[in-house]
Amino acid sequence: MHCVSPGLLRICVVLSVPLVSLVSGCPQDATPIDASGTSTDAPDPTSESSTSIDPDTSTSVDPVTSTTLDPGTSSSTETSGSSEESTTSFVGCGDGDVDLQADEICDGDNLDGRDCLSEDFAGGVLACNPDCTLDTSGCLYECGDGEVQGDEQCEGNDLDGGTCLTEGFEGGDLECNADCTYDLSACENYDCGDNLQAGPETCDGTDLDSEDCQSLGFDSGTVTCLADCSAFDTSACYECGNGVLDPSEECDGGQLAGATCISEGLDGGAISCAADCTLNLTACVGCGNGDADPGEECDGSDYDGTTCISLGFGGGQPTCSANCTISDLSCAGVHTFCTSPASAIGPGVGSTQSSIPVAGLAGALRDIDVFIDANHTQLSDLDIDVRHVGANLSVSLADDQCGANNDINATFDQDAAGAPDCTEPNAIEGNVLPLGDLDSYVDVDAVGTGNGTWELTIADQVAGEGGTLDQWCVSITTGCGDDPVADALVACMVEFPNCDVVDGGVVGYGDDSSVGSNCGNADSPWRWYCTEDDLDGNNYNCSPCEVGEVLAPHDPCQCGAGTSELVGSFCG
Repeated sequence: MHCVSPGLLRICVVLSVPLVSLVSGCPQDATPIDASGTSTDAPDPTSESSTSIDPDTSTSVDPVTSTTLDPGTSSSTETSGSSEESTTSFVGCGDGDVDLQADEICDGDNLDGRDCLSEDFAGGVLACNPDCTLDTSGCLYECGDGEVQGDEQCEGNDLDGGTCLTEGFEGGDLECNADCTYDLSACENYDCGDNLQAGPETCDGTDLDSEDCQSLGFDSGTVTCLADCSAFDTSACYECGNGVLDPSEECDGGQLAGATCISEGLDGGAISCAADCTLNLTACVGCGNGDADPGEECDGSDYDGTTCISLGFGGGQPTCSANCTISDLSCAGVHTFCTSPASAIGPGVGSTQSSIPVAGLAGALRDIDVFIDANHTQLSDLDIDVRHVGANLSVSLADDQCGANNDINATFDQDAAGAPDCTEPNAIEGNVLPLGDLDSYVDVDAVGTGNGTWELTIADQVAGEGGTLDQWCVSITTGCGDDPVADALVACMVEFPNCDVVDGGVVGYGDDSSVGSNCGNADSPWRWYCTEDDLDGNNYNCSPCEVGEVLAPHDPCQCGAGTSELVGSFCG
């Protein structure tokens, strides 16, 4: 210890010397003095009031720490040896400073620059909790800001972990309302027995989830649902080929249920069971077995090679009647229907009507002509009309024509060269133009292909002269497109230098050696163009395709898939 004595005050500076006494003094002083400069008697070692300090328990002073005494302040040391302890400033949560090392976010009023807006709220007052964390209870939040806050249950697609299950339902889809509350409308409770298949239920009563025996791998039968909704009951489903004659099966293997060719209305032969558990009548003899037997024109879809083209029509598909004869009404071409009423015309004022039923036509109506064979002594008295009854559409054929000349033996044709010449012996004769337009029947939905009832009316407008309607006919031309061949030719010429019309279709090719023959160089580019363009989806040969559709290349001498049904007799 180094001491100086400026006046009455002695100041001692500690220089890293161990403290051995609590009484201040200097070695040169005979008598210790206190800080006020007053001397004191040395203590009696045997006195009860003296205090000794064990050298082993001496206190060392950190040389880094120093204490400066205010010269105006005195400090006294009591004889008991006690001393006054020094204090330091408080550091930690609550000192008003944000101590980042102590993970403080705020401290008291010190929010470290934060406010409600910086914490993603809409506004309000931010405060600090006693543990130096932020108190956002005074901040305001806004539904629709994209974050689930406060008492919000959800925000848009953010359901904050919520599901229908957490809301007490058994399943379904939880959604969020516009006010940030849960929308439970799509949540479900699955009640087996309510006839509504939902959730883990395989089915529920009558609700089979669109399943049936066929979709479950069986051939027929009726599927039901188990009472606990856990699975389908397929005990009433049946499988063809198990050798058991199940309901809805005509047969199964050798089980024919007593059926014979004769019991099926045929003349004899051997009956069998087909792979689909229906009766196979092909080995039976007689109309109805599906095979055109000797003496039958057709049977089912077997026409024994007969086509509309071989029957003289431009295309189409013939039909087979119940008695195994071919009907050509469905072929594309001219079909004529006639009646011979022998009805009187006149001599008094009045009308004569006759009708013709038409059925079986296919395709589309392309043309209509009307033939009339009638006698009357003064044609100018007559007004003649034809009408499609179903469409209630009439066309005038003749009215007040040819004066006093007699008789009609003519076809009213919209493509005729001109009007009647009114010369005897038949004033109206040959192909003549009607007064009205017979083409007005074409492309009329109510008329269609021309099926329905056609009606002829002859009105005698002047009394005195008379006659007879001997016969009249309606000739209807059917086809498949407005001009499908022309359309196909246009499509063909875009790709090929050579385009030929063959059997009502169009063939495009690049090798001149193929001209005029069905078979050319198999390596030559070759295409068959479809010629369909009508509302019924038929081409020139009345098979479904689109105008200009190009079928895949193939050897023209080998009818490939997709071509043989379209080309008619093209491949022979």
